[in-house]
Amino acid sequence: MKNLLTLIFFCSFLAVKGQIMEADTVDSKPAIPIDKSLYKKNRFQFSWGVRGGISKTRINTTSGDVIQITASGTPLIANGSVVRDGLVSNSAFGNGYQGAIFGRFISGSFYLQPEVVYGLKGGKFDFLDKTGNLLNRVDAKFTAIDFPVLLGIRFRDARLFAGPVVSYALNKNDAFETGLAPYTNENLSKDFLEKPIVNGIVGLGFEFKYFFFDFRYEAGIQNYAQTKLGPSNNPKVFNFTTDQFILSIGLIK
Repeated sequence: MKNLLTLIFFCSFLAVKGQIMEADTVDSKPAIPIDKSLYKKNRFQFSWGVRGGISKTRINTTSGDVIQITASGTPLIANGSVVRDGLVSNSAFGNGYQGAIFGRFISGSFYLQPEVVYGLKGGKFDFLDKTGNLLNRVDAKFTAIDFPVLLGIRFRDARLFAGPVVSYALNKNDAFETGLAPYTNENLSKDFLEKPIVNGIVGLGFEFKYFFFDFRYEAGIQNYAQTKLGPSNNPKVFNFTTDQFILSIGLIK
């Protein structure tokens, strides 16, 4: 009997010691595997993409009287009086388009997105005679390369963004020159468009994996032109800014 109790005690001691050693071995290992990707959540990520869209642009001009001039720069006289016309902005929006390539630097919910954009912008402005009748409606258009730098925030599938855009006007259509020709002797083919100028952008976008669309508004801040109209001894500055609405779709990698 004594030998049996000794054997039972010895076996129990071995079992308890084995459990303690097993527990120590288990505790020496991490209870939860470490996900190394968690450490990369706040690192910068880079994406790039392309987009294209349509635009509606309004041209805002300085309204007021302008004087028709002769080839020598003196006021044009008709029926014994100086010919004065009225220059007014037209609220109608002209049609345009955009094509762009961009890069996106992402950190968490925020991103920085520089773009290179080629587009056509256009709008209208009017010349009226002294009785208020329409003399000429100028359907003005011009091309430009724009360089927006947008700061955005992402939440779920949506984005909000804003930033400046540097716009470098390239070529204008003939309507600009024919519309302004009776009022200026300046060389409109060379000295008309100011470049570069700065505007501002604000917008909202939605993304669905690789596909997205966005809606943005570009507000005119600086003038695209500062041409002098009227006689040389009493010139009036013609300048214009643009307001633009853009709807675009694109792909991002």
